[in-house]
Amino acid sequence: MPQCIHLYLDESGPRKPDRSKNDKKPKYDYFAMGGFLINEEDEDLAKKQHSDFCTRWDIDYPLHSVEIRHTSDNFHWLSKLGKDDFTKFVSDLHATVCSIPMLGLGCVIHRDNYNALYKEAHAHNRWKMCKTAFTITLERAARYAISKDRKLRVFMEACGKKENKLLKGYYQEMRDQGMPFDAGKSSRYSPLDAATLKSTLYDLQYKNKQQSTLIHFADLLLYPMARGGFEKEYTAYEYLMRDKMLYDAHLEDGERTFLGTKYSCFDVKIEQPTVEVA
Repeated sequence: MPQCIHLYLDESGPRKPDRSKNDKKPKYDYFAMGGFLINEEDEDLAKKQHSDFCTRWDIDYPLHSVEIRHTSDNFHWLSKLGKDDFTKFVSDLHATVCSIPMLGLGCVIHRDNYNALYKEAHAHNRWKMCKTAFTITLERAARYAISKDRKLRVFMEACGKKENKLLKGYYQEMRDQGMPFDAGKSSRYSPLDAATLKSTLYDLQYKNKQQSTLIHFADLLLYPMARGGFEKEYTAYEYLMRDKMLYDAHLEDGERTFLGTKYSCFDVKIEQPTVEVA
């Protein structure tokens, strides 16, 4: 068996470029897919740190990021804590994350800018955002694995059968044909070819949050990475960068464009229509 780097992935936001008419548009509108990289031999430590944290706080349910942030559902009890105890919980959670030798990595797509660029010209041919985010994240994770002379095993949070099958198709396409993007437009990224991807992408498995405690950490890291695309001063993102828990923190500015978390369509300048004043 080859030595592997494990990539745990979660996703956030609707996969389709257009939101449902009934959706309430959030302040930060994006689709993101990401999580963390970890050496396979470090997983036991990660599981122990997760278990110890949950024992300290009497938690026997998944560490859902959105529930923690909004002190809702299983984490409604956080809203009843005093300021000191709440700070203690957040600090302990951050310390637990930082005690694990893992690196956050992903892809975040700015929905408004994406649609401004592609909706008119490609209204009926736009990909689901998961195809872009999934393939970019896997290719960058594969580069990391190659740099460590390892293979890449991917663990994805399970969704529905249809959604899981779709990602399986993207995964197999990468192994068989390489990256799906226009060769000319993507040439500056020097994408890995099919042979390299096939030899590096070792396996793809699905886990749910009840089966895999490590998927919880993918959930916890993904939101700060996504929010960081809009707001670099967001506290959780700042702390994760400060403590070098994100791959970006280990890269030079020029390297992040090609190796780190991909922030797609964030640097696009959308011209606003001129309004004539009478």
